[in-house]
Amino acid sequence: PPLNLNDSLIEGCEDLRVEFTNGTSAPLIHTWTFGDGTTSNRANPVKHYRDPGTYQVGLSVRNPDGCEIDFNGNYQVVVRPKPNSEIFATPERTDINNPVVNLSSNFLDAISWIWLFGDGDSSAIENPIHTYGDTGSYQIQLIKENIYNCKDTGLITFTVDPVYDIKIPNVFTPNPNG
Repeated sequence: PPLNLNDSLIEGCEDLRVEFTNGTSAPLIHTWTFGDGTTSNRANPVKHYRDPGTYQVGLSVRNPDGCEIDFNGNYQVVVRPKPNSEIFATPERTDINNPVVNLSSNFLDAISWIWLFGDGDSSAIENPIHTYGDTGSYQIQLIKENIYNCKDTGLITFTVDPVYDIKIPNVFTPNPNG
């Protein structure tokens, strides 16, 4: 059976969803190999590539009479890594008397980034120091992009606690009137 599957290259970021089509219209038996040890017998399968790497894709097609064609050309899927957007905060929690957080991450795999502090402020500094104006829990986000145009978002919750000033006397004077 004739195959309408040209040599091609598909590229994308981790967790890449690829829809494969073979272009045949006759009733055929399909066997796709995806280069990661998995296969499919569907005519037009969908495959999720979760890990970075280069995957050789192959297709074997057989008609009901047993005639078989293998396509193992240069059909490749290249999955690019996402940047690591893990966030480190020091301290991990604070109070309103010192509502300052030092933020950091590893920027070796990024070409651009933006910090969103959860209070309307943002920064493009690598490791910013941010001061909060009020108590509460704030969702801090770090959005990074790498040389492959792959993006990733890191997220943590940072809490600024209130301070309660309760005064308890440490001296007691008895009442002489009873």
